[in-house]
This record gives sequence, structure tokens and C-alpha cells, in this order.
Amino acid sequence: MRTSRDFARVFRAGKRSRSDGITVFVAESSEEGPSRLGMSIRRAAGNAVARNRTKRRLRAAWQQLEVLDGLDVVVRADRAAVEATYQEMEKHVVGALTSAGALR
Repeated sequence: MRTSRDFARVFRAGKRSRSDGITVFVAESSEEGPSRLGMSIRRAAGNAVARNRTKRRLRAAWQQLEVLDGLDVVVRADRAAVEATYQEMEKHVVGALTSAGALR
């Protein structure tokens, strides 16, 4: 997802689930095909290096998951997620997506 319109739609209409530093918003996609990922890492979570490292880790975790098709997913990370190890972050992402009903 790239446009602010897509992000706003998912934040407004999506189902929300949280797991220790990770908040996931899941909504039906307006397009057919595989699910799309959007990330929102707040500046308060850390400096640019820490935020970009968190984005890379979230993308790596996303590629390992079997997410249902036709969904738009926005992952919002705060300072707790930025400071977590990859394994902890992956566990929290899986937990949040599972409770939102987005995993197969």
C-alpha cells in the first residue's frame, strides 16, 4: 500500500488487534489478488536507523507468513517493537494477525 487514502481506509474500517508494541489493522482490499502490507512506524519509536531496521524486520516476517488473499494490512509499531528482537517481533506480529483472523 502506498497512498494515504488506502492507509486511511484501513485505519477507519479495519479490524484492530494489538500484541505488545505491534498494532495490526486488517480490512478487505479494494483490489483482487494477494494481500498488501503497509507499515506505520512513529518517529517517537526511535531514530531513522531504528525505524528502518524495524521496517526491514516486519517485511521479512511478512514474507514468512501465510496471510489470506484480498486483505489490506497495516502494521503500526511503537518503541516496544523497535526495541524487540526479531523473534519477539515476529511472535507479536503472528499473534496480532491471528487474533485479527488474517492468517490461514
